[in-house]
Amino acid sequence: MGDQPSAKQQRLTSSGLATHDASTVTDFYQDLVLGIGIGALDALLAMGIVLIYRTTGVLNFAQAATGALSAYVAYSISAARPLTSLWLAIPAALLTGGIIGVGTFLAVSHLRSRQIALTSAVATLAVAVLLQQIIRIQYGSVAGLFPSPLDQLTTTVGGVHLPGQLLGAAVLALSLALLIGAGLKFTRVGTMVRALADNRDAARLCGANTLLLTGGVWALAGMLAALSGIFAAQGLFIEPSFLDTYFVAALIAAVIGGLRSLTGAFAGAVALEIAKNMFQTYAPTYGQYAQTFLLLLLVAVLVAAPRRWLAQSEPRAV
Repeated sequence: MGDQPSAKQQRLTSSGLATHDASTVTDFYQDLVLGIGIGALDALLAMGIVLIYRTTGVLNFAQAATGALSAYVAYSISAARPLTSLWLAIPAALLTGGIIGVGTFLAVSHLRSRQIALTSAVATLAVAVLLQQIIRIQYGSVAGLFPSPLDQLTTTVGGVHLPGQLLGAAVLALSLALLIGAGLKFTRVGTMVRALADNRDAARLCGANTLLLTGGVWALAGMLAALSGIFAAQGLFIEPSFLDTYFVAALIAAVIGGLRSLTGAFAGAVALEIAKNMFQTYAPTYGQYAQTFLLLLLVAVLVAAPRRWLAQSEPRAV
């Protein structure tokens, strides 16, 4: 896998900041802003990973492909009449993400034991390959320029460029992390989902519809992936694997959050992207290898993560 242009480089180019100078304090804040915005895109994927893992024990490698196909659906609807159909395209993309999420769940639903979670993860990887093939067959390798409805919110403060789409993604991702977390903790459905995550059989005996709840979690994760795809695609010429680089960072962020905490995944994603941006800025000689280092970091995090993070959780009161 070769190093591709980073999300930061793509954003700088699309925002007219490709001549970024690493010698000023303003550039430090620019890296900070881009790190928060791009980290939010990672976080939307990471939250879906966390929701599915804590409920079923499966690492969903189809999360990025789900978001990519959803973004293509949004693009295909909005391309004909961008000004009038974009707001129809967004619900269509969310619906697509939800349907793909449920479909992925049904594809691996017979693999329910956490002891064979690796087999389920491989199955989701097969789904990811299938989704990317569907994109190539239906839409071709590269689509046109994705519309950017939030560009009008873009502004500059003290020399720091604030892209509207990235700020919107940051606000949305943080809001969803807090909202979904509160829903899991304080609502009856959330309590049943947490019970399902800890002990499926006990939750079933308590009257929980495990099939419906699990399918709902996968659908929600698919919608989060769709949101990530929509925001990440804005202002870019999208291609089938355009979310893959975000997914690597999202997986690291999910593990940093213990594969249980939505806010932890959000914070981990933002911190990771800020660190990556700083590395590219202040070590320009090695900046082109940032994606390689990210992959190595993923391996290191997975190896060094406490065993309890990747193991079945102990039963607890809900």
